[in-house]
Amino acid sequence: MRVDRGMLGIAIALFVGASSSVHAQQSAEPWKEPQDTAAALFDSDRYAWKVFVALNWPANVAGKQADSAKPFGTPGSVVWETWRNVRPDAPDTVFRRDGADPGPWLGGGGPGPVVAREEREFVRAPVKKMTGFALRPRGPLSAGISPQFDEPVADGGNEVRLNETAYTFIKEKELFNIEGQIKKVNEGIEILKFPPNTKEIKATWRRLTNEADKNRYHWTEVARGNGSKEVWGLTALHISTKVLPNWLWMTFEHIDNKQGGAWELKSVDRFACPTAPYDCEQAPSGIGRQGTKWENYRLRGTQTDFVDTKGVATKLANSKLEAIQARSSCITCHALATIDKNGSGLNFAFVVGPPPTDWFLNQNRERLFMQLDFMWALTQASNRN
Repeated sequence: MRVDRGMLGIAIALFVGASSSVHAQQSAEPWKEPQDTAAALFDSDRYAWKVFVALNWPANVAGKQADSAKPFGTPGSVVWETWRNVRPDAPDTVFRRDGADPGPWLGGGGPGPVVAREEREFVRAPVKKMTGFALRPRGPLSAGISPQFDEPVADGGNEVRLNETAYTFIKEKELFNIEGQIKKVNEGIEILKFPPNTKEIKATWRRLTNEADKNRYHWTEVARGNGSKEVWGLTALHISTKVLPNWLWMTFEHIDNKQGGAWELKSVDRFACPTAPYDCEQAPSGIGRQGTKWENYRLRGTQTDFVDTKGVATKLANSKLEAIQARSSCITCHALATIDKNGSGLNFAFVVGPPPTDWFLNQNRERLFMQLDFMWALTQASNRN
């Protein structure tokens, strides 16, 4: 999914101060996250794999960063798992139930850093059917995680996490509560603008019952109330990064998800599959995945704009995270993340192409909503007590 090269001038004009080429550095130091607008726009599939490797690098848990001394694929927490959780009840949440400041980046809920692997808790996503015209009420959605549509994810657990750049912006702008967001609406801001390098991760896990699967999945242990522990494996990972004005969207899945024809949309990976139609659904070579659990994951595709060079709406979805694939689009759904002066906003909708302008305006063509810069996580904010 590509855009016209004419967009490059706009993208670079907006991001030249914060984005630099790191291709050589990334090859030598793959744990370092890339930030390269041109590569993200023109070679987005290769760029997506660089992001994937960096974010799944073994973590220095206390510092919430990559541990370059550990080989890729080492068991344990990876970088994105140390990021702050958007679930209001999580100990390391960004959005506290009382709307208060969530504290320093390395803190949260108590002394020292809190990370997912040590405090993991999954909550099933509710089954909902919504349209783009439905309003999101005040306060967090059910259990603080994104709802699924039409059908539940079988035996699945979801989580959403934000990196330090996103977290710092939310703290500085006081977007961690509804009052702070409404203040921005009343200031006349039409769209929030997160800084470059902002990243959001959405992950889905399922319980593993076969011991041998631990060699094929990135996994974690989940403690249950009776003192027992379960092993859960990562099945899907959605990554969005603001390396482009409208973000770069990339989605990965474990190859096991393809069983039974579950992938309605074919994968598109021009890096791993250099020959058209780019849907070989093979693992790329030469990026250090061979012989690790990560060789079992596939890039399902990337997305850089609402439409392609012919004006045809682009599609990108995930069989585990969105459930509806053939008529959904990451960028369009996230464009509906909004809030109005009353604290409500447009709800989730699986549509493709640019959302209709009328969805954001009233009958007098006056703006109703402030867009949250594609950041659904902000809808987890509560009122300040």
